[in-house]
Amino acid sequence: MICTHALINSRTPYDYLTYTTTTLKQGGVDNGSITWHNDAKEKGLNASLFIYLDRMNQDTLGALYIKGPLGEHTIYPDTGLVVLINQSSNFVHKADKPKSLRRMIGYDLFII
Repeated sequence: MICTHALINSRTPYDYLTYTTTTLKQGGVDNGSITWHNDAKEKGLNASLFIYLDRMNQDTLGALYIKGPLGEHTIYPDTGLVVLINQSSNFVHKADKPKSLRRMIGYDLFII
């Protein structure tokens, strides 16, 4: 199930989010997400916020990999984990295909 909609489009001086969409991905990882990528070029954003609904580990796979100027990091998400990803040009990320259910909510953000 993939559900996308506009969430915030605010113009007050106190808001730092100018655009966001949300996607609920249920089941696994799409083919575009298993290779290193950066979503900024495709979607016009500079950050992503992921909220994980299922626990992943080395047995179930479903890890999130992030690579940037300080190296590469692997995250096996736990239920309720929130990850903010920098989508500037010097960061890339990918995920591996899980053996079990992997649900997450993803917000695409442009932070000014």
